Amino acid sequence: MFGVPNEGSMSAFATILKGYSLTEGTSKPRHLLRKLSREDAFSGLSVFQLMPHKQTARFLDQDLKPLQIDLYDPANWKFFGWSIAHDEEFRKRFETTHARKEIASNHSAANMLEQHLSVILNRTKRFHQALDAPVTGTAPVLLLAFVGDCDETLDAVVVFKDKRNRWVTVTSPKELRGSGGNKINRNTVKNLQVAWTWSLNSTGGAVNEFTPLVHDGVMFMWNFGETIQALDAKTGTLLWQYTHVLPDDYPSLPGFFRTKRSLAIGGNRLIVPTIDMRVIALDVKTGTKLWDVVTDDYKSLRTYNSGPLVINDKVLVGAGNCSPGHANSTTGTYAGMFPPGGCFITGHDLETGKQLWRFNTIARADEPGGDTWNDLPNEKRGGGAIWVAGQYDPELNLTYWGTGSPSPWSTVTRGTFGAKGLYMNSTVALNPDTGKLVWHYQHIGADPYDQDYAFERIIVPVNFQGQRRKAVITVGKPGIFEALDAATGQFLFASDPGAQNVATAIDPVTGTKTLLPEPPPQGVTRCPGNMGARNFPAGSYSPSTNRYYLPIIDTCMGKMGETPARFLAFDLRTLEFAWDIRTRVPQSSATLTTAGGLLFSATPDRYFRAFDDRDGKVLWESPRLNDIPNAFPITSMVDGKQYIAMPVGNSGLQGNAALRTAPELGAVRGASNSILWVWQLP
Repeated sequence: MFGVPNEGSMSAFATILKGYSLTEGTSKPRHLLRKLSREDAFSGLSVFQLMPHKQTARFLDQDLKPLQIDLYDPANWKFFGWSIAHDEEFRKRFETTHARKEIASNHSAANMLEQHLSVILNRTKRFHQALDAPVTGTAPVLLLAFVGDCDETLDAVVVFKDKRNRWVTVTSPKELRGSGGNKINRNTVKNLQVAWTWSLNSTGGAVNEFTPLVHDGVMFMWNFGETIQALDAKTGTLLWQYTHVLPDDYPSLPGFFRTKRSLAIGGNRLIVPTIDMRVIALDVKTGTKLWDVVTDDYKSLRTYNSGPLVINDKVLVGAGNCSPGHANSTTGTYAGMFPPGGCFITGHDLETGKQLWRFNTIARADEPGGDTWNDLPNEKRGGGAIWVAGQYDPELNLTYWGTGSPSPWSTVTRGTFGAKGLYMNSTVALNPDTGKLVWHYQHIGADPYDQDYAFERIIVPVNFQGQRRKAVITVGKPGIFEALDAATGQFLFASDPGAQNVATAIDPVTGTKTLLPEPPPQGVTRCPGNMGARNFPAGSYSPSTNRYYLPIIDTCMGKMGETPARFLAFDLRTLEFAWDIRTRVPQSSATLTTAGGLLFSATPDRYFRAFDDRDGKVLWESPRLNDIPNAFPITSMVDGKQYIAMPVGNSGLQGNAALRTAPELGAVRGASNSILWVWQLP
């Protein structure tokens, strides 16, 4: 979305920002904006005043006064960013509306522009996750960004007032699943070539489900066995390495409970949750340990295999492995065992690591929701695992987390029967400062079939019943796309692509699901199975198409024949599936959308591909990779060059299940091994 249109704009930007350093306590960042003018804006530099409480924005001049711009003149579209000026759908709608002379009566073009600005607003909110200073939810925000005919993407600059009325600037936004990089785009992606590779730990039991993290030209990687490596993001040169040594008596858990899905950075601290229930902060420059706190006894069998979330001056992290498969078994070392009391999310001080609060994802008897467990004692309540890090909305000051299934899985075995058992399979919205529950929504209560709702939440604007609503979208194992109001948790809508039968009906007003009985009627196979129609690999959202992209595996219902793999694009304008691409081989990795109009994903036959985000057409395919890709791809910008990175190999349960969907492909796989692949343009 943000890019450099020409050398003149780069010079203007460099002049304005040369040696900038905001002075605390000033009423206006004059030295930053004093040279900004209407001409600067037309040359590719714009300033927006974002008003979160109104969900809108306006353009400002050098005195922070609104600029008068004709919204209906296509010559002025450069004010609204490259994506809208070159969006064919927008142009077609605009020209059609203009031809019908409807602009004056219904302001449809202005509404479309406002929607686009809302997308900019939504993206800007996410920058707040990288801030060192607290931000008020309604404070006006100034976004300084390149727009125009972009061929390169740089960090935007966010300027805002903090709670003490000081101007603060941020120039390094947090990596997101959707990326602003567009140097690699629909036209250039065919030229991708390998920049460098890096071998990862592939010892026995290794599982690789990680998301690389790039910051200030350094890529941070987790290796199986709790080793963190800092690599030069341009060359792959090792800069430093840190290994956390596990206790000698650490439990012998399967590799998929000992993996890691992400890390986070706050200030100069790299946050590393470990599988023996510690949260560690490392110096990003040296790897030196700055603090180390223990949150639980590792012998409980809980682990940290998701990832942390940094919000202002706090670190949030959620525990996992609270609904393990062995809890439902009668044989084996840990048969029938699960962490008593379920899982939890904790909040820590970024500076010291001190634990500030704890939220139990399985309600205790004396807590709100504690009366939904059929009077089970706390130690008999289990589940509510955190699989991936939550999301944050700075306007509402809420963080959203998805929780997993209960333990044991059967309502009869766990003794809850029809009791809904909060907060299994829920979205919980917490105040990150206090850990207090603001609202919750339970997607499936009284779950007898291990239907986790523990995956990504995306915060996006949707059209619902003629109104623009800020929504939290998620998809659990059943593969049903569900939307909740971000402020209140009100159910908005659900769209079922038909890969499940565990929910035999969905109330259109409340979203409450009528479940298939336990056990299922004779001759009925409950679908999906324990792997789900989807699992931990994340879908992704593109603000330019306003679509949420997610692959599912539709084998269980027996209606897909030889093409059980489905790649879905859910349109958040129409609330319909824009495309449903059916193939024999499913996707096995997370997806990645970019500002270049691309959608990246990988398959278990060892290919990594780039799709056109408009129609799903394959634009680029890698050579055969070393093993099954089952992790998270990213894109990053370093010194003006865009890179694509994908960890490959040592897939866990989900990657192997994807391969079994097309069992004849087993022959294309050699010995399990992990390699980080990085691509670039020539």
